[in-house]
Amino acid sequence: MRTIVKRWLLIPIEIKPREYRSRLLLAMGAVKKGCGVIIGRQGNLQANLSRYPAGVYFDKSFDGDKAEWFRENIAARNHMILAGNDEEGLASEGNEWIYIHQRHAEEVLGMVRYFFAWGEKEAELIRDRFPTAAEKILATGNPRVDIWKSDCKEIYRPIAQRYRRRFGPYILMPSSFAGARYGLGQDFIEKEAIRRGILDTETGRRRAANGKVFVHESLRRFEEIAVMIAHEFRDHHVIIRPHPAENIQACAEFARGISNIKVILDGEVTPWILGSRAVVHSFCTTGLEAFLMRHPVIAYRSLEGYSYANFLSNRVGIVEKTPEEVIASLREVLRGNYPEDRIWESGRREIADNISTLGDGEFAYRKIVERLVSIEAWKEAPLELRMAPKVIESRERIRQRLRKRLLGRQPFIWTDSPYFRQKFPGLTARELKRDIEDLSKHTGLPVPRHVVKVNEVVFAMY
Repeated sequence: MRTIVKRWLLIPIEIKPREYRSRLLLAMGAVKKGCGVIIGRQGNLQANLSRYPAGVYFDKSFDGDKAEWFRENIAARNHMILAGNDEEGLASEGNEWIYIHQRHAEEVLGMVRYFFAWGEKEAELIRDRFPTAAEKILATGNPRVDIWKSDCKEIYRPIAQRYRRRFGPYILMPSSFAGARYGLGQDFIEKEAIRRGILDTETGRRRAANGKVFVHESLRRFEEIAVMIAHEFRDHHVIIRPHPAENIQACAEFARGISNIKVILDGEVTPWILGSRAVVHSFCTTGLEAFLMRHPVIAYRSLEGYSYANFLSNRVGIVEKTPEEVIASLREVLRGNYPEDRIWESGRREIADNISTLGDGEFAYRKIVERLVSIEAWKEAPLELRMAPKVIESRERIRQRLRKRLLGRQPFIWTDSPYFRQKFPGLTARELKRDIEDLSKHTGLPVPRHVVKVNEVVFAMY
């Protein structure tokens, strides 16, 4: 058994296809500063948190549901510090009321040392609602943008080429309709809205009802335009990529019998973007990712009169409002007529207040790491390197969640269910080391000298 003494940064990953690569970039930035990092699947890391040294716990959201867990596992433990961001922070635009009431809580923000916002708009939204936490809210940007707009995206080029060989030319249509076909069922969404108090007020009930109408009608129109595109461009495949929280079987229903529509959730979305001829979406963050990668993207803004129509991704790229306009613009894009420079400049002005790191040479992971290492209360702690049991979820953790279920405070879901495997399909030491080397090659960050498996899908880097 070896003992390693470092300042430790603990980084849980909830949805691997969404945040794994960017959180690994953050981890490597911290290691460069002399820190140790413990990184891996959220459920495993949380279930075994007491086995790991005290340090900065970098979470991805701070809603009221987490208050008890943060109190018991972070605030009550000596030298544990809470920090993080909201991986869904870009969805605050056009969705401000739900975002503030569902994603944040005053008690939780009271325990946070720093919250790192995507940009000034998200930061100001939180500061205005929680003025006592204002000094903790910093507009640093998100490391996901570091990946999208830098040479890091070249990591995905070989995978993109493999997709092109497999499918030929294809149009990517990312789906963002978990609100209409959630992986745990629609009853789960409605029960969660009740439990969280969203429906306690007239404002909440009205917004929830409007949101439901918007999502279901947008889904109907999205499927309609997907079929039209498949028929219009028969020499292309249409790849529908579900959100990791969606019911994949439900996603495939509308396309039965249409040979050039494929519904696939496989790996990260970035190589699917790079391999495509174009991206067509409706209010999906993948559209914004494609824009930041300077890739041809068309936003199908089919519904107006709803605040949700103002989602950030619906305001960049080529924005069309009718199926005919989408088809016409897509035809021009496939002919090679995509005015990249004009679209980039207009879109960049549109989102400047939402993303703090649009400039060349600006990286969110650097800003976050610099702020974290300045925390004087962040102390060194020992990590005893021994293989922890292959725990999916500890008995105590299960007892805690069963108690909450019995009290009616939280639904019980087995974290090794197909839904959760869909969100985090696994992580091997070989995969992690390969991805570290790829990021090092494209960022210049040093490869950590040691990458050690400490649990089934949790690793220590130092």
